[in-house]
Amino acid sequence: MKSYKIRLMRIEDIEGMKRLMRRIFDRDYGYGYNPKYHKDYERLELIYKRKKGNFMYVVEDNESKEIIGMGGVKREGIKSKYVSKEIKERYEKEDVGKIVRLFVDDRRRRLGIGKDIVKKIKSKVKRDGIFKTIILSTEKAIPFWERMKVKKIYDERLKGGYEVYYELKL
Repeated sequence: MKSYKIRLMRIEDIEGMKRLMRRIFDRDYGYGYNPKYHKDYERLELIYKRKKGNFMYVVEDNESKEIIGMGGVKREGIKSKYVSKEIKERYEKEDVGKIVRLFVDDRRRRLGIGKDIVKKIKSKVKRDGIFKTIILSTEKAIPFWERMKVKKIYDERLKGGYEVYYELKL
């Protein structure tokens, strides 16, 4: 039996989500919280609970009730200055969602939590029918995503950037 449950976020999860996000920003990204890059941090409820189509799952430890993971989808295209206009336009349609904030506490990685979140996301996207295409970008989790069923859209590292863009097969 798994020692965690994955469910849609609630308002009372926001502080736990922020603790996890700050931990990831500090430990994985190495530069801490920066409002320029983390615009959703102060608006989690608005972005993931109130905007049509957007959603966020949280992973709650069964014993401690701590938020140990999260991941969601929001309507967002590709904003990179390195990606061609043609690619950006292909993924800026109303039916394109982007996986965001797929985070797992560093003490709980390699247990299948990230993969379980992605399964839940795919299932909800299919069920809701709002998004026909799901994209994502990553700078740190490239090996994780390449084990999943994704198609590489663009690797901006070739042009001086730091992210790789993928399309997730539904």
